[in-house]
Amino acid sequence: MDPVKVFHEVESIIKNRVTGRLVHVNRWPDFSVVTVTPGPRSEQDQDLPRPAIKYSWMMFYTDGHLEDAQEMIESPKSPFNYRMEEKILLTGFPQTCLSMLQNHTTQFGGQLWHKSDDGKFVNCVLMAASKNMLQDFAIPTGYEVTDLTQSDVQLVMDTWKFAGKDSSMETYVKHLIRSRPSVKLKTDSGDCIGVMLQQYYGCIGMLYVYPQYRRKGFAKIIITSLAKTMFEIYSFVGVSIESYNKESMDLHTKCGFDFVEDGEVFWCYYSSPKSNK
Repeated sequence: MDPVKVFHEVESIIKNRVTGRLVHVNRWPDFSVVTVTPGPRSEQDQDLPRPAIKYSWMMFYTDGHLEDAQEMIESPKSPFNYRMEEKILLTGFPQTCLSMLQNHTTQFGGQLWHKSDDGKFVNCVLMAASKNMLQDFAIPTGYEVTDLTQSDVQLVMDTWKFAGKDSSMETYVKHLIRSRPSVKLKTDSGDCIGVMLQQYYGCIGMLYVYPQYRRKGFAKIIITSLAKTMFEIYSFVGVSIESYNKESMDLHTKCGFDFVEDGEVFWCYYSSPKSNK
């Protein structure tokens, strides 16, 4: 992935952070590896809720430059070395990095893991659309598209499969609705059809359409409506889709999205020997 394409992502993390966060890159501006870690908490903030994103992030944009990731991981400033008491969320790393990370944990301890049903690492494919690629789907009479509001937080929590019972995720959803583009499709009488938001890392996601409204074209309206809003800010819109979800890939293809070359990426956590799972 071209570092230029994720430059706005790093800036967005700094600008729209839930709490103070520190962003490290292996070099600037042509970075290929990014780490994002919770910033220091002042004494008066100690009683406040923990950040919505509890983990440090490590994002890989290596373009095959595996040595960059290796150097970043082994750096004294790496979360692997100076935040050993915490779990680290590893995001968007390619297959080539997986073996390197496994070798690292074998040598220095710790474990790579993910909360998936089969215990495997979650791999996703990246898709993207530009403004001229996006398809146009008319909103039928009797329906309207609006932004999500804070009164919709529970609705999102009830429909997002990763929400769980973690109260920090509610903080995360509140922040997304407050600071990021979002879409709610509803009837003129106020019944919600479905929702979608821009996630913290830049991609759109959290799509949900209520069962009674599925297979009627509403998902395409929701996706393209959110993309149109984002094109007022960005030159392209991306989505990360779990590799097993062929239905979602087909849906986004119909909306004008195309697969990103070498766009298969993995997500997992790193737990050091000192951290609690």
